[in-house]
Amino acid sequence: MSSDVLQITGPLTIDQASPLANSLLAAIEKNDSLDVDLGESESIDLAGVQVLLSATIAAEQRGVSLRYLRAERYRSLCEYSGFQPLGVTEP
Repeated sequence: MSSDVLQITGPLTIDQASPLANSLLAAIEKNDSLDVDLGESESIDLAGVQVLLSATIAAEQRGVSLRYLRAERYRSLCEYSGFQPLGVTEP
């Protein structure tokens, strides 16, 4: 297994939730460590937050280190909605 960076460039919204979940789970399955760069994503809604939170839990269950980079929108929406922004290690 290896370490990888997954670049997310599209919206993290309900319309993309299923493909996003599939991409994240595939990357989790083939890596020991995964950084997910959210800096180029256009927007995020609660469905996107749910996918990211679920991916973090799935990675943890598999022993995979998962971090979200440039995750300001994700962190902000989590905090606004009362969720802990799992996977965010930067301030």
